[in-house]
This record gives sequence, structure tokens and C-alpha cells, in this order.
Amino acid sequence: MVREERVTSEYRSWFAVALWIVILLLTVPLARTLQGHVRSILGDTSFGYMVIAIVSISSIYLIFRLNHTVEKLEPTRVIWILLCAIFLIAYTVSLWGNPIEAVHFVQYGILAGLLFIALSWRYSNKLIYIAIILATTIVGILDESLQWLIPNRVWGLSDIAVNTLASIIICIAIAKGIRPKLVTQSTDQKSTQLIFRLSITCISLLLLSFSNTPDTIAWYSERVSPLLFLSKNSHIMAEYGYRYNDETIGLFRSRFSPEELRKVDVERAIEAAGKLDTSPLLEDYKEFITRYSPITDPFLHELRVHLNRRDFYLKTAQQTQRYSDQEQRRRFRIAYFENKIVEKYFSNTLERSSFQLNQTDNELMSEKLIDRSYYNSPVSESLITLLSKRQLLILLALFLFGLIVLNFKFMSSTPTRLY
Repeated sequence: MVREERVTSEYRSWFAVALWIVILLLTVPLARTLQGHVRSILGDTSFGYMVIAIVSISSIYLIFRLNHTVEKLEPTRVIWILLCAIFLIAYTVSLWGNPIEAVHFVQYGILAGLLFIALSWRYSNKLIYIAIILATTIVGILDESLQWLIPNRVWGLSDIAVNTLASIIICIAIAKGIRPKLVTQSTDQKSTQLIFRLSITCISLLLLSFSNTPDTIAWYSERVSPLLFLSKNSHIMAEYGYRYNDETIGLFRSRFSPEELRKVDVERAIEAAGKLDTSPLLEDYKEFITRYSPITDPFLHELRVHLNRRDFYLKTAQQTQRYSDQEQRRRFRIAYFENKIVEKYFSNTLERSSFQLNQTDNELMSEKLIDRSYYNSPVSESLITLLSKRQLLILLALFLFGLIVLNFKFMSSTPTRLY
């Protein structure tokens, strides 16, 4: 009878995990709509306040429960729970410019908690925490991959990192704050094998994600007609590029090396300028970058994004009744440096297009520019610049191969249990 009750509870635990994952994935297509409704009623910051409220209430409730279920509640346990809560709240505040990102803490914090309950039925040692972190990372990768398939949504490694961070903080709160008695320090074959399997799955998904570059997408979308829509997607799963550290401008990124960019700008100047002039208005921007995506035309795509930032901030900086003097100067600064980027690195195409600024606009930007400190353009900031595609894929492939070999050796060296 006790065994039946335990199995039923285990099934319910895993059902809760599965249900929560389904909810996470099903809300991806609806997320922007839901966010828009909340934003229009309560404002952007409501997401941040919601996360802070949930974290605060959960922490207080957890401490209250521990105080009533533990014979003697050590202060260190309370301190660990509070430290985890403070970290999550502080991180949420740091995201105040885009507080919707902090919602990941709630989504994947809940998932981590549910996974602990479900896994603890069969795995009762310290490796359970590593298993939770790996499992949430896998779900996070699948979540981002689904977002990539949806128009106007992006695949973001930073979001996956936030999801993983949420699970790490929850695991710390459980291990150091709650300190479940069922979790032992020893390890066993079953738990170790689970870690290997989850690690292999996680690295395999990352390997597939980082190899899904524009040229790869173009290759398979041309051959599989139902996937042709992917070539029109302006958001890419993984792109590799170069960092430009210009002493007179600052930092920006490009899909082209300096030599390649100069060559393309010279060879395509007339043709590219003609295409640019078909969409001179800000209103035409989205249609343009969809037509000339990083897959179909990375040069035009990059240039148009820089121009859009320049024109948008130059236009809004002159709305004196809407913005303070400080905010106007900030916008003039962005417009100034984005213009410097296109003037210096896309000069041939710019000169032959109608996008070249007149003398009045140039003088206005220079006059309003006070802060000449190092500028960091967010254009193409998702480009992977630390390693080339080949280097990163080889590194991940070697890591994956090593895990598979270790897993095989571990299973071979472990005696088979006979029943």
C-alpha cells in the first residue's frame, strides 16, 4: 500500500514537471501578445515588480515553513535563503531597462523546484543538483529554439544562461537553506549515469544550435521547401563575426573581416545603394531587413540596421518637448557614432545612396555631442566573436566525444547487477 502511494506521488511529480514544461513552451508563441497587454495596462516595470514580489513572498514563506517544521532552525539556513533571494532581486533590478527578462527567474525557478521533487524519488544524493541544472538548461535550449522558429522572436544564449542561473540559485537555496535529509553526500551508479546522459544531451543541443548558421540555414531551406520561410527570418540562431575596436568610434561588430567589408563596400556600392534607396523611410525598415536578412544579404542587412539606429535617434533627439536635455544629448550621441560607423566602413555605398546626412544634421550632432567616451554599438551584438565557427564546433565536438567515451568506460567498469 505504501509502495503504491509512493509511485502515485512520483507520477504526479513528473506530471507537474511535464505540465510546467508544456506551459513554458506553449506560451512562447503568445508571449509577445501577453506582454503587450500587461505592458499597456501596468507598464514595463510591472514585470520587474512581479518577480521581486514572487521572490520575496516565496522566501518569507519558505523560512516560515522551515521554522515550523524543523526542531531548531539554524541562522545559516535563513541567511542562505535570504542571500539567494537578494541575488535574484538585485539581478532583476539590474535588468530594469528590460525587466521582462527577469520573468525567466520565476519560470525556471519553478521548473527547478518541480524537478527536485520529481528526481528525489529515485535520486537521493548531491548529484541531483547537477541533474536539475542540466535539465533546466536543456529545456531552456528547446525554449529558445522554438522562439527562433517564430517571426520577430530570437534565439538568445543570454536567455539560456539566465534560465540556467535561475536553476543554480534554486539549487543553492535547497541545498544550503532547506537542506533535505534525503540528499546524501555519496554518489551512485544510477545518478552518475544520469549526469552523463543529461550532459551529452545538453552538449549535443548546443552543438546543433551553434552550427545552425545563416549559410547552413540557406543550404537546408533551399532543399526542403517547407523550411523556405527560415531564409526570410532576420533572426539567426548562431552567427560568427569580428570585433572592430576603433579608437575614434568605439566598438562594433560585423559579419565581415575588415578586408572583406572594404571589398564588398567597393564592389557592391552602386547596386547596394540602389536597393537602399527603395526604402528611405523608417516605416519601410522592417520589410527591408526581412527581405535582406543575414541569410540572404548580410552586408545590406548590417548597413541598414546601423542607418536605422542613426536615423531613429537623430529624429527623436530633436523632439525637445518629449525628452529632457540629457536624454536628447544621449540620443544625439548614438546617432553621431552610428553615422561615423557607416561613414567610415560603408563609405562607398553611403556616398551613392540618399542616406548620406546633410551638413545641417552633421553640424547639429557635433554641436550636441559632449560625451565622446567609448561607444559600444548594439548592432549585431549577438555575433560570436571570441571563437570562429570551426574552433567552437571542434571544441564542443571534442567535449561531446569525451563525455561519450567516459560514459562508455563508466558503464563498462561498473558491475552488472543480477536480479
